[in-house]
Amino acid sequence: MRAYPLFPFDPARNLEVFYIEFDAGVTHGSLPHVAGVEEYVLLV
Repeated sequence: MRAYPLFPFDPARNLEVFYIEFDAGVTHGSLPHVAGVEEYVLLV
């Protein structure tokens, strides 16, 4: 897994954007996040 920041965290907007690459066959899990936080995931 490789993560590249595209836009750093902005506390005024509570937003950050980064790009993540996974190698073929890799799986990744994630625990629940803080309540009230929105998360967008775009798959290519």
